[in-house]
Amino acid sequence: AHDEGGNDRRVSFFNQKTNLHVVWDSLIIRRKTSDWKQYATELRASITDAQRRAWQADLDPADWANESHRLCADLYQAIPDSGEIGQAYYDAMRPVVEEQLRKAGVRLAAMLNETLGNDSPTQTAPVSSSD
Repeated sequence: AHDEGGNDRRVSFFNQKTNLHVVWDSLIIRRKTSDWKQYATELRASITDAQRRAWQADLDPADWANESHRLCADLYQAIPDSGEIGQAYYDAMRPVVEEQLRKAGVRLAAMLNETLGNDSPTQTAPVSSSD
């Protein structure tokens, strides 16, 4: 609350002046790839059945928000005093971003399946590179 979700926390990400919210909202992902479909396919393929079951077990958005809030302590603590975010921060935080993206995809699919009455919430549509 003290920095408006990272919007008021000024940082430099690989010498690009920005704020922490933008770093987490897009810059970490953009540094990894510009091929969004391929990236989504890779993330989806890396989800294990055990992860899928665990992430589908709790469909309470308040729990998800609290989970994200707990992650904030680590991501803030890893920022150097200078505010200069570089390779070390990126290498440490990219796996966190990717895990959160995987969770979000599984959880959103489960919520939609539940809401729309799909009898098989563990089933997901195949990802096609031609879509």
